[in-house]
Amino acid sequence: MLSCQSIIILTPNLMTFTYSPRQLIEFPWIVSTATLRLSDLAVALADALAAIATMRGETLDTYLSIEEQRLLNVVAAISSRYGCETMSNVTAEKLCLLVNDTLFDALNTVAPVSCYFGSNEGDGACFGFWLSDDAIIATDHY
Repeated sequence: MLSCQSIIILTPNLMTFTYSPRQLIEFPWIVSTATLRLSDLAVALADALAAIATMRGETLDTYLSIEEQRLLNVVAAISSRYGCETMSNVTAEKLCLLVNDTLFDALNTVAPVSCYFGSNEGDGACFGFWLSDDAIIATDHY
């Protein structure tokens, strides 16, 4: 049974990590709102992952390759200066894979127990960490 002092999750190397109550208060529960623009999502998701990695005493290198980090830096620079319309098809495709596969998987990996990372059921442009259906059903029994 978990105490009210900690919540345990699995890390990529299958060891447990405990978030303290203070860390859960500072946890980036809502990561991105009001946009589905891929470049905006990439930056927001990567920023959230970096914040969580720091909270866990890790670096972004734990979750993203150097090539993926470079892609994010290029996209952030291009997007803020020129807009995402100037991205090549190859860059856009790589970015799509990075967001939909790598970043979503990494954020699900660091999600607190009984939570998952994804879009809100009622608002598809709101991305964050949500209580799982199993956890909701379990709380209905009390």
